[in-house]
Amino acid sequence: DVGALGVQVLTRFGLGLGPPSEAARVERVGAIPLPALAWQWAGGSEGAGARSVLFYWRLARERIVQVIGTDAQPHERVQYYRANLYRRVPPAPWPPLALNDAPLETNHWIVPPLQAEFPPGATAEAYTLRFVDQFGNERPASPEALLPLTGRRP
Repeated sequence: DVGALGVQVLTRFGLGLGPPSEAARVERVGAIPLPALAWQWAGGSEGAGARSVLFYWRLARERIVQVIGTDAQPHERVQYYRANLYRRVPPAPWPPLALNDAPLETNHWIVPPLQAEFPPGATAEAYTLRFVDQFGNERPASPEALLPLTGRRP
């Protein structure tokens, strides 16, 4: 699952520029964790009417890459999965509405109040998160985070 790789830089004429570098870590992709989406009201108290919601999650490591630093030495850099956040209002069916235009590179996102009127029978808003890999492929969705509508009504 984990190996080591030594690298030596050569010029066009085959002359070595230096001794082989320290071994670089090479990892095989393991199981991708299922994201866990948490939330809290942002600003005001619960009875304050329409408010924003802060969503947050734990970053998941996608891979470790070797980069050459300004000191001309190899350094490891951890790259994390990006994320897409989705919303739907139950009992409305799928597909959910994507809230971000491009995958998020942070571990949090603030969602403003989105809708003043909800469909009949709606009691909550459902949000899910999907990790996105370096190629733009989405991973399985997190369990839905349900937000009661009482804190979102104007």
